[in-house]
Amino acid sequence: MNWRNEIEPAIRDHVEGRITQASTNRESLILSKNPREAQLWCALGNISKELAETNIKLKYMEKILADTLMEKKKKVRSKKQQKEIDDIVKTLARL
Repeated sequence: MNWRNEIEPAIRDHVEGRITQASTNRESLILSKNPREAQLWCALGNISKELAETNIKLKYMEKILADTLMEKKKKVRSKKQQKEIDDIVKTLARL
């Protein structure tokens, strides 16, 4: 029985994708004394790279949102709405 068939369906495609992605470093895996361990490290490296790229995109989007809210704040006359916008911007800054 193939262990891959027993993986929870919700994550099976993700696991298969990681295996395929890590296999793109086949030369490194072949040269390794422990190819299985090397494949795990390659998968971890790919995940780390994706996480870093996602964080950069998220920070960029947070800045755009904060800038947009500050522009909106200039047009709002209500002190209550201005305070709500300030609170949102402060929350974004803390993230």
